Amino acid sequence: MVAKKWRGKWVVDFGGEDGKRLRRVSPVQTKEGARTFERSLMGSGPAMGARSSSISTPSLDPRPEVPSFAAFAPEWLRTYAATNNKPSEVVGKESVLRVHLIPFFGKRKLDEITAKDVEAFKGEKRASGLGPKTVNNMLTILRKLLATAIDWELIEKLPRIRRLNVAPAKFDWLTKEEANRFLKAIDENYPAWRPLFWLALRTGLRRGELFALKWEDIDLTATTVTVRHSVFRGRLYAPKGGKARTVPLTQDVTEVLKQAQRSERDAFLFPSKDGKLSRHQGHADRPLKGALKRAGLRPIRFHDLRHSFASQLASAGRSLKEVQELLGHESIAVTMRYAHLAPGRMREAVAVLDGDVPDVPSAKNSEQPLEQKQKEPGPFEPSPLSKPQIFRNSGGRI
Repeated sequence: MVAKKWRGKWVVDFGGEDGKRLRRVSPVQTKEGARTFERSLMGSGPAMGARSSSISTPSLDPRPEVPSFAAFAPEWLRTYAATNNKPSEVVGKESVLRVHLIPFFGKRKLDEITAKDVEAFKGEKRASGLGPKTVNNMLTILRKLLATAIDWELIEKLPRIRRLNVAPAKFDWLTKEEANRFLKAIDENYPAWRPLFWLALRTGLRRGELFALKWEDIDLTATTVTVRHSVFRGRLYAPKGGKARTVPLTQDVTEVLKQAQRSERDAFLFPSKDGKLSRHQGHADRPLKGALKRAGLRPIRFHDLRHSFASQLASAGRSLKEVQELLGHESIAVTMRYAHLAPGRMREAVAVLDGDVPDVPSAKNSEQPLEQKQKEPGPFEPSPLSKPQIFRNSGGRI
């Protein structure tokens, strides 16, 4: 039995005769009043009948029924995820719930999911061939769903959810020389695609950000592009991170944009045939693969053009903070994947130890007493002898 705050009211929580957890609302809505009410319930019985009957108490208030995982997941997706996440993230969460989490946890009530169940889920997914990062993404969704159930006062605690160890993510990227070969192949074989791929390699914009660009976002005088939107399934949304950002344009990509064919009806840089927002971004993969092959380069993904932009900057010695701002990363931790590309980074760090490094004598090896080696106190500094000698006790120990 315990007195506590629940849904804004002071209650006494205790077990009923059938083993279920029950509550009574305290007649006096203060902490001390709830404790007094708790003591009265603990002391109620045949000998305390007169005392307990003198206390007017509300009827028993059983804890609300805890829903099953399968029943709660659609509500969480509709109420929480759709409100707080990007549409693409909602689609991803819906897929993970439908294909993986609901089939495994669906019949269990939310408060019946244990750490052992979570470990069994991890084992099953790893045995099916899924990688640790993929499984961790599922665990993130599971944890957030259960944490929301706590916020909504449906359950009281989370099971322990241990993430799997994941090796650093690998990514491919084009060197500056490879990027130039690729762009030459685009210019010669896919001229209509020049603006898209030059922008991708010279600005590091995401595919959805590129297809959401409007001509009004391009300032050829200031040579900048402002990222205000991203497109997903034919609709415009705020870019990742929710903030607009401005990226400088190189001289060569500025010339490419000046030469681009623009129809008066086109508001977007890369519109559909009717001049409106393009719903199909995948058709850019055909010129990507074709130009890579003609340039004698290995196949890469469209997103690797973004990695190429960042990697070339890091390799040229630009700071990771600069790379972070240009890419629009919310956290520098995401940008750190490019840190190993900085030229001579570790060598420069230890180079400060080369040459003549002045020795600093320690007090232990000094022939003079420590008090004599201290500098003379300044006009506003107390004398060392006036300071409390807090370390000088018996035996010289603290």
